[in-house]
Amino acid sequence: MIKKVLLALFGLFTAGPLSAQCSLALASDSLEACVGDTIFLSASGSNSYQWSHDATLSCDTCASPYIILTDTAQYVVVQGSSQVTQMATNGNFSSGNSGFLTNYTYNATSIWNEGTYAVGPNPNSVHPNFGSWGDHTTGTGNYMLVNGATGTNKILWRQTKTFPPGAQVTMRWWALSFVSPAGQLQLKLSGTNIGGAASTPTSTGTWQQTSRTFTAPASGTAILNLITLAGPG
Repeated sequence: MIKKVLLALFGLFTAGPLSAQCSLALASDSLEACVGDTIFLSASGSNSYQWSHDATLSCDTCASPYIILTDTAQYVVVQGSSQVTQMATNGNFSSGNSGFLTNYTYNATSIWNEGTYAVGPNPNSVHPNFGSWGDHTTGTGNYMLVNGATGTNKILWRQTKTFPPGAQVTMRWWALSFVSPAGQLQLKLSGTNIGGAASTPTSTGTWQQTSRTFTAPASGTAILNLITLAGPG
């Protein structure tokens, strides 16, 4: 009989948004018009813009601002950012026990022992003391069912992803506690802590989303580890 079951998770991982410099396509790079004409400018290829100009512009950050021409003027888009959202490989666990690495021991039929996990839709089917709680989306999908290791820090979930170098990346995950007290999770990027430890929900059977933001390495390759932190036995 174990002394305590720490926690279990999790439903979903998303990496996004990604913000980075990107190339922009201007609808027209030069034109001739008469004083008093209204000129509409246009840029595309981004979610946000910053115009550099030497005359009045209707909007400095719009994709399609306009001017009323009074003299020769130059308008250039000097900055743009784009956002991309991507799922982790098998981030919703619909493909079962695949697509990620872990230091926990897989057991498809029982997670009675600490440091074990299964993948499925119902924690009660692999541990008689846990409730029957569905996933946070449809209520019938798979998620990672974990009997947390309390004696040592342990990699719960690991995946390597590729992002644009220097991009701002936000990772989001969902967690649900099977028992109390709550456990703690720490996100690491190649061994470096990203933000502080995140507590799992204090109430059992309640899903909670957590997010952490980091800068993608110059190589673009991010080794992401979600760690369960050691707690009392």
